[in-house]
Amino acid sequence: MGLWVINELKRDICPFLSFPEIVSLAKQSTFSETVNVNSKTFLSPMNMKKAFDDTLTTKPSCVGDYFRCATASLAQGYKEALEELSAITGKTFKKLFIYGGGAKNSLLNEMTEEACGIPVVARPLEASSIGNLKVQMRAYYKKRK
Repeated sequence: MGLWVINELKRDICPFLSFPEIVSLAKQSTFSETVNVNSKTFLSPMNMKKAFDDTLTTKPSCVGDYFRCATASLAQGYKEALEELSAITGKTFKKLFIYGGGAKNSLLNEMTEEACGIPVVARPLEASSIGNLKVQMRAYYKKRK
């Protein structure tokens, strides 16, 4: 799961706020409960806020609480994914590289670093587009041969 959860919460709760404003509110929050963002509940709910409300034992009291919960939950999900990857490959990872839109979310990067126990390196937003283009070009030229 990725920023889908945060994007959908923004749409449901505060479409008028910018992402930097949302991150600022989440940083001010002390809400500590998390959810399993990989649960089917969060895959494609009609309303992401309702999915959080129905799952959490303590209802968030403000916008920042929802986004702190979502951010901490994503960080926990990344930790679990990294542990699974490590178990499957037998490799230990010393750094986690974040590409794309998530790289701009400082709170998500901080929480992911804390949850995973390794440094998070945020790369430019354009990096995911460049990588996508590279893969497409490689496939195109392979086809032509």
